[in-house]
Amino acid sequence: MTPNATLEHIGSIARTVGMIYAILVFTVAVAFAMWPSRKAEYEAIGRSPLDEE
Repeated sequence: MTPNATLEHIGSIARTVGMIYAILVFTVAVAFAMWPSRKAEYEAIGRSPLDEE
């Protein structure tokens, strides 16, 4: 294996792992935000600009 081929292989692995990590972080963030127990909290936050007047 030539040095260029090795670097390309490492780069390919790094891109794949990075994409999997990004998808995992996004999925966890969406799950955290959409969790049913947080509904009341987000509704209160959504009403807060209207309640300040």
